Amino acid sequence: MEFDFAAAARSNDIADTRRYFAVLAAPPEIRRRPSWRLIENSPPTSPTLLIEFKPPAVTVEVKKFIVPEARYVSVSSPKRRG
Repeated sequence: MEFDFAAAARSNDIADTRRYFAVLAAPPEIRRRPSWRLIENSPPTSPTLLIEFKPPAVTVEVKKFIVPEARYVSVSSPKRRG
């Protein structure tokens, strides 16, 4: 998620940053759909994060670790508010 973290960097106070555990627990559509065949068809997490946490932008990257010749393959999906 894209946020301005300048206040947290200046204060070094956890209250000035985000609740990362809440972010990780937020997308229920991933928990309801345990698997899919193509990473290009992965559940759309961005709308949930944009609605619940109201960042200016979100980029979701889905990684697949099945290609022996590569560390992983991935698909990124950037979304902006508006």
